[in-house]
Amino acid sequence: MDSLGLLVQQHRDIKNLVNKLRTLSLEEKLADRERAKEVRKNLSLLVGKLKVHIKHEDDFLYPSLLESKNKDVRRISKKFIDEIGDFSKVLEKFNKKYLRHSVITENPDDFITDLTGVLTKLEQRIEKEDNKLYPLVNK
Repeated sequence: MDSLGLLVQQHRDIKNLVNKLRTLSLEEKLADRERAKEVRKNLSLLVGKLKVHIKHEDDFLYPSLLESKNKDVRRISKKFIDEIGDFSKVLEKFNKKYLRHSVITENPDDFITDLTGVLTKLEQRIEKEDNKLYPLVNK
């Protein structure tokens, strides 16, 4: 599988985990210890996949785009690099805040609010990459 194909596959895997987390994180069920453990497990899987995905982009995709002869490609790539750095910080803070499943069961409202914010930003990022950045790679 080529580099772009791998990134697209990673996006599919990430979207599946996002959907699973949304389904698992129904407020009335988060008080259940086992449900909170499953949410935490899937959150860990998501964070792990995102770290691998971002590393792959940083090591393979962005270096080549930043060397493009097309100034628009370089500009858009730089913008995406800056944005993902901010998202990575938000994700890491969120992950640390809810590192233990007990924090989820004790604060389900806060967790859902925070999770919704992180997942929405992630979905927006994936949509931008799929619709703006990856087509540049195909040119």
